[in-house]
Amino acid sequence: MARIAWYQEKIGAYDQQVWEKSLEQADLNGLDSKPKKTGHIKSDLIDVDLVRGSTFSKAKPESPWTALTRKGLVRVLLFPFFFHWWIQVTSRSISSCILVLYFLQVAAVALYLEVPGACASEVFGPMCLLLLLGTVHCQIVSTESSRWPSGSPAASCATSPARRRRPRKGRGLKKSEETNDSADTEQLDESQRLYRSEERRKKRKSGFGASDELSSEEEEGLQPVEVILPIPHQERLLPTTRPSSAPVSSVRKRNLKSNPKPTLRPQNQLSWLQACHPSKDRVSAIIWEQGECKKADMSVLEISGIILTRVKLVEQGMGYLMLGGLMTATLALLPFVFRLAQRLDMSSLCSLSLAEVVEMAVGPPDVQAYAFFFITTVQRVCLIGLFFFMMCVAERTYKQRLLFAKYFSHLTSARKAKKSEIPHFRLKKVQNIKMWLSLRSFLRRRGPQRSVDVIVSTIFLLALSISFIICAQLLHSHETFLESMTNWELLVWASSLILFLLRLATLGSETNCKYSNSSVLLTEQINLYLKMEKKPNKKEELNIVNNVLKLATKLMKELDTPFRLLGLTVNPLIYNITRVVILSAVSAVVSDLFGFNIRLWKIKS
Repeated sequence: MARIAWYQEKIGAYDQQVWEKSLEQADLNGLDSKPKKTGHIKSDLIDVDLVRGSTFSKAKPESPWTALTRKGLVRVLLFPFFFHWWIQVTSRSISSCILVLYFLQVAAVALYLEVPGACASEVFGPMCLLLLLGTVHCQIVSTESSRWPSGSPAASCATSPARRRRPRKGRGLKKSEETNDSADTEQLDESQRLYRSEERRKKRKSGFGASDELSSEEEEGLQPVEVILPIPHQERLLPTTRPSSAPVSSVRKRNLKSNPKPTLRPQNQLSWLQACHPSKDRVSAIIWEQGECKKADMSVLEISGIILTRVKLVEQGMGYLMLGGLMTATLALLPFVFRLAQRLDMSSLCSLSLAEVVEMAVGPPDVQAYAFFFITTVQRVCLIGLFFFMMCVAERTYKQRLLFAKYFSHLTSARKAKKSEIPHFRLKKVQNIKMWLSLRSFLRRRGPQRSVDVIVSTIFLLALSISFIICAQLLHSHETFLESMTNWELLVWASSLILFLLRLATLGSETNCKYSNSSVLLTEQINLYLKMEKKPNKKEELNIVNNVLKLATKLMKELDTPFRLLGLTVNPLIYNITRVVILSAVSAVVSDLFGFNIRLWKIKS
């Protein structure tokens, strides 16, 4: 790439005129010579990222998905050599169980050549599942190293006190550095104590104690961070996690010289987190306590915390977990049922003993055959169960997203808000509209996002691949399609995956409809006209709010995209290629089986 850039600059120099070279020279000088003064973020304004939801960003992996997939495959194939890494990203018990499954897979491959009645899918199916599950988990945990942005207060405060402590050095350690370190730690602890006391005072003043449940597991680590520290102070805290051989003392000396007296800003100013999460802005909301109607000034974080608490209290159904267990048992017992169906004579079924039926399903008594079938059955139960467990996790996450959207749609309705036991406020002020838009974007980003998208993408791609293989098998030989056990397995897999995908697509579509429902804004506009009729003296003020509501409706329609099941559907080229390939295969199968031509890819979706 360096040579490409060099040649690009080389040939670009031939096209330049004098004015362009002078402009490039001015660009190289940059802003070093410009006078600068201290600035701050105006939190009373909004930007498009707030409405879109990009402001509430999630952790992202530092490596591309291709590198993560390659690393995942290597770490699964060479599992014993990465055993300590697997312990770090899972647990010792889970890693030990996976290690046992790994060695069972090696034993199954060795026994496969010695068992004549074994099917290839019995040994290669668990192997593919193990690789798939390991790769998916590697992609999920790839954000651990980039959890906190470098240089942010969260990166230093999120570490434990033991990690914030400076590692012991040799005799070259100066006493002045130790004094500065202890002073920094004391100032940080003091700022955190002041922040906690300020938060407790605000809770007592508001009279609403539901803010104790504000944050989920992801936001719990962010609570002590809402303290602004000077940049040199942050930089001094970060190098304490480096090895002792790193040249830390020189960096600290330079920082101390530039800012010899670090000071803390007050616990009422916005930190870098609060600038993104507008928690200082409050709205006067109605709450119900023991049937009584009361008012309280609440922020976005407090309202979202109440909604999060309500979502957690909703009992989730066990239907899809039971379905996953049923599919796991079906796929685990399918090889035995298939062999039994091939060898069983229905006319002599009543005269057969249990031992004879078992011998038909498993084969003649043989130690190696019985060991092979036992190993593959254990593998299939464990790995297929893990895969359907992940699908149930994705289904539960989508259901919780729908609950978030449902409770959000109840905020502006007094009857629904009282029934759901959540705050209620009207969009009668511009500030309330801003809070409503901020809360809408914030709730859409709550809970697992990228990790669940990885699971759903895997389900989609697996279903796509299996569907293509089934169509190819039907086109090749549909007369003997059901005579292969592998095809039966593919049919069971395809039916279960498509069932889960339809469920996820339904939940996602309903969630999108809840968030994109413009009837709420239209109802609030009608309410504004009713207030104009009752209070003509406030007509000008209410007209401004009405215009803002109209703009908010247009902005939501402009920014909202249809619900997507995974990131691949964003790319129109990939989406259209996938649709044409699969629908072409299905069209060919239908035309071959029923004798008439049909072109499904020309039907508009």
